[in-house]
Amino acid sequence: MYLKYGCAVILLTIFLTACTNKHQLQSEIISSNYSITQETTFSQETMSQEGLFRLADNSKDCTKMVQESYSLKDIFQNSGIGLYFSARAHSGYHETIDSVNEKFKIECLRYKDNGDYYAVYLPKEGGRVYTFFSKEDNYLLSHSLYQCEPLDMSAFQRLKKGDTFADVLAVDPAIRKCLAQGVLCNLFSTGDYDYTVHLFYDKILLIAYNRNPDAEIPSQITIDRLQWFDNGQINLDKPNSLICGTYDYTILPQDYIQ
Repeated sequence: MYLKYGCAVILLTIFLTACTNKHQLQSEIISSNYSITQETTFSQETMSQEGLFRLADNSKDCTKMVQESYSLKDIFQNSGIGLYFSARAHSGYHETIDSVNEKFKIECLRYKDNGDYYAVYLPKEGGRVYTFFSKEDNYLLSHSLYQCEPLDMSAFQRLKKGDTFADVLAVDPAIRKCLAQGVLCNLFSTGDYDYTVHLFYDKILLIAYNRNPDAEIPSQITIDRLQWFDNGQINLDKPNSLICGTYDYTILPQDYIQ
């Protein structure tokens, strides 16, 4: 088991590096044509977005709306979903709500009072995947989260600086389940730290890990700090980074895993 986890953790760095290089390369290719096609592309995307937005419904049970199920591997091995965090951090390469819908049909779309939207997927392995689209970023894909059962807050409150990723895996079944499928979820990297995100009904926890390129097993990756945020919103205080800002993970009460 630890070998499987260790391999997945090593792949984290590889995947993140590959994803970053891919985005940089695509940015260079796209930038030369972007100014010419921006107006047309925006118009087409806006029309498509409006069609999706008209389908948004906050009243129905997501289990009655979603007919198509995808595997966690299908959802999270795709760099456009699983390893994509913050449209602000990407130049040229973006995932729109329309491009996400083309890959994974959106059957349950929710809207928020602040103008944001999020989609709910019901993966084959159980639980729910939430994919968020921010009004601030013109409804580009912003971030995603997977939950398979309610988290034990008291177990997370016992975690402290110096504990390991293995300790986190022991109390987070969603990340464990993704790793068992050979994929990664509920994490992102800013280059200096790796992070995992853990959603509760009225709070959200952001855990930062010290980067250790020699780590081969989860017990060799240590926690640097834990930050609790109220109201389901995390704040990344990185003034000199495009990723700086607030990320809203709030969902409707009926969409939380019970």
